[in-house]
Amino acid sequence: MMRPGDGRRPDLGNGMLNIVRDDNRPGGRAADGEAERARAAEEAEVARLVELAASRMRADAADLRRLLVGMVCSDVPEYARLGPSGRARISQGAERIGLPFVTSFVDDGPVSTADRNRLVAVGADRAAHGLDREAVRAGWRVAQRFAWDYVRSLTANFPQSRAGLVAAGVVHERFHERMTQMYEAVDTGLVAYQAEVTADRARAVAELVGDLLVGAGGSDEELVARARAVDHDLTVPQGLLLVGTTGPLGDSRGLSVAGAALVASLPGALGGSTHRHPLPHAVVLVPASTPAAWAEVLARAQEVAATHSVVVVPAEPVPARELNTTYRQTIPFARLAVALSFPPGVVALDCLAVYRVVERLTPLELRAVVGDAPAALLEMHPDRRQSMLDLLQVLHDSGHNVTVTAKALNLSPRGARDRLERLERRCGLSHTEPGGWQRLDLLLHVVRLAMAGS
Repeated sequence: MMRPGDGRRPDLGNGMLNIVRDDNRPGGRAADGEAERARAAEEAEVARLVELAASRMRADAADLRRLLVGMVCSDVPEYARLGPSGRARISQGAERIGLPFVTSFVDDGPVSTADRNRLVAVGADRAAHGLDREAVRAGWRVAQRFAWDYVRSLTANFPQSRAGLVAAGVVHERFHERMTQMYEAVDTGLVAYQAEVTADRARAVAELVGDLLVGAGGSDEELVARARAVDHDLTVPQGLLLVGTTGPLGDSRGLSVAGAALVASLPGALGGSTHRHPLPHAVVLVPASTPAAWAEVLARAQEVAATHSVVVVPAEPVPARELNTTYRQTIPFARLAVALSFPPGVVALDCLAVYRVVERLTPLELRAVVGDAPAALLEMHPDRRQSMLDLLQVLHDSGHNVTVTAKALNLSPRGARDRLERLERRCGLSHTEPGGWQRLDLLLHVVRLAMAGS
């Protein structure tokens, strides 16, 4: 604590209590001059030690680079698989990283713009050789550990004085800052390259699928080569998956997500992009050379469709040149699956075929088969009409088994028969007549189409 008259005065600048110069106290100027000389000498010693460390770095650069590349290629499997030519490229990249590191370390400044651009190019080169972000990050961690051990070895022999401790702190701080700056530049280059490659591939995939769906794109050999460029095999039969919404026809939200999920879950799948006409839908192509492979595709598609609340209408695998015809023939089925509000999942073509047949019947043909039954059912109260449709649907699905239908609808067998009799009286049909069950099945499909607006 200060006492009055002791020749010192407090300076509270920067929140610290500093003892400042007072030329009026005895010996004040001499003491301050001596302190300034001591500080200057200490700063010079710190600078000398830091420069000594930098000189060692410059002298050891080539050996360090060789050792570092060897460690990274040994410790990181993705680097080890690059082979001799890839290792040479990694060594060149390490040289391009090492020079900016030493330069900025000695100059005590940030990495220059020119050097940063070189580092960005190193990151792009890493990505071009097939190294992903995780692999590069793993390689950088190896480099950090190696470099940190080396930097600590540089400062281990610094004198155990204040100047030595300060110099070691400066070296360590500069090392951390430069490593961070350089990694960020390399990572920027890698991410930018990957984004560009991803965008280029997405464009190539969209163009290829679009050409296949319209029957364009050149010769078979050209199409196969284009597919090979995006890692897809067009030489085997291609299954077609049309992805539609489970909501209104115009609602396409979630289609692109569901399409991408299908591509991700099906080995070798291609596509996923969305189309707006004649209805919002996504298209996915899947190579499937055997019935077992196609069955596995449908099983996985069922899981994805249920997760993403979409319907998937599949068309069995055909040669690539026939995809155009298959696509045009499948679109009407996809429209029906959406219009009829099928639940999320895979909707097989045979489940939709009867609706395609009904669509093509003329009013006169319909009347000849089911009379005025559709109008009578449509005139019912919505709740009662739905209960009758549920009855007809379960009867159809169960092969007209009344006992099974009653259990599915939580009715007694007598209750199910009574409901069926009320429906038949209202609509003027009877399952006991020849062709009666078929007329009831047709009634179900006609009314569902009418309610869907088809």
